[in-house]
Amino acid sequence: MEGFFLSSSNVTSMTVYSYSRLETFRSCPLKYKFTYIDRIKRPFDSVEAFMGSRVHAVLEKLYADLKHQKLNTLQELHGDFEARWRREWHDNIIIRKKDYTADNYFEMGRKCISDFYERYYPFNQASTLGIERGVKFSLDPEELYRMVGYIDRLDQRLDGTYEIHDYKCSGSCPEQPHFDKDRQLALYQIALGQVFTDVKDVELVWHYLVFDKEFRSRRTSDQLESLKTDMIELIKMIEATEEFEPNESALCEWCDYPDLCPRQKHFFAVGQLPVNEYLNEPGVVLVDKLTKLEEKKKTFKAEIEEEIAKIKDALIKFAESEGIDVVRGSAKKAKVKIEEVDKYPVSGTKERKLLEELIELAGCLSDVSSFDLKKLAKVVESGSWDPGLVSQVKEFAVKEIKPLVTLSKLTEKDLLLEEEIKD
Repeated sequence: MEGFFLSSSNVTSMTVYSYSRLETFRSCPLKYKFTYIDRIKRPFDSVEAFMGSRVHAVLEKLYADLKHQKLNTLQELHGDFEARWRREWHDNIIIRKKDYTADNYFEMGRKCISDFYERYYPFNQASTLGIERGVKFSLDPEELYRMVGYIDRLDQRLDGTYEIHDYKCSGSCPEQPHFDKDRQLALYQIALGQVFTDVKDVELVWHYLVFDKEFRSRRTSDQLESLKTDMIELIKMIEATEEFEPNESALCEWCDYPDLCPRQKHFFAVGQLPVNEYLNEPGVVLVDKLTKLEEKKKTFKAEIEEEIAKIKDALIKFAESEGIDVVRGSAKKAKVKIEEVDKYPVSGTKERKLLEELIELAGCLSDVSSFDLKKLAKVVESGSWDPGLVSQVKEFAVKEIKPLVTLSKLTEKDLLLEEEIKD
């Protein structure tokens, strides 16, 4: 087991990555820079993280005491949780969801412990080999790409199967496909395989404590090798990155650096202002002005388009009544054309499904890229498809009369013709 468990004395000065560090870059390169390059520390903590850490600590105590043949009662664990909560609570804990209080999160954590205790009592499902133990491992034989991490709990069953356990206090519960693709515990499986010679079967286990749910997954050797390759490529990308750009996502709500991020900084600044100052803040004033002008532009555009439609309709009727297809203006001319076009079934209809199946069966679906109806009409008219297929496709079409009005400049030929007529 030498070299498997991590201590502060055996970490070298070379760059060593963790799963959380890599995932931070994946989710937002700028947050990665603030956290791991600039090393900007924040004094505050989210209530979710605070609650989760206290629950983790209680479960760590539960299994640590079991190693010493002491089985805590649920009441003792609740008492330990409450003592930690009261002792370690501080003023810089942020509660972002304003509908909830610290007491709500306290009770949530307490219930997590109760549910876990009742589900796994008397905790003799396997032998516990490690609790909150640090691991270090390499992604390549040359040990150029090294990683560290912490396993919440490492067990081994009687049949020799290793179990890597992870406790989650998340307020959302993923579905099984999420766990089958999870990288964190799979990386810890790589660590096991580099140290223990008897590793044959490994099961990855997640405990979603808020929901009293357990999820399990396994990895093949090929999947682990592929994971190593992916992680090495990600590390190479990080080390080659010069500009750490922000990446907006749902995770921005939980970011520790809204006051530094160019995408969130102004929101953070004006959010601190009273309403009377907020409305007069220069950036807010400029955006509000632009918004009003854009809305005004949209209104005028709609009005103009409506008027254009009316005039085109009048031009079509005028051309029909006069028996002409070009109408002269003072600087331009309008060409009026009546087309008979094929209109194909729209998405969601039975006919559309049958049409798609026909084209797919003929191996021509890629010709109409995601079944673009305009492209379909062009392909049918181009003559590139088999005539038999074209004939079948056209059976799905409905003939539609489509009048077109197009403007163009008067040509020299038009003007010369007028002059001749005048003469």
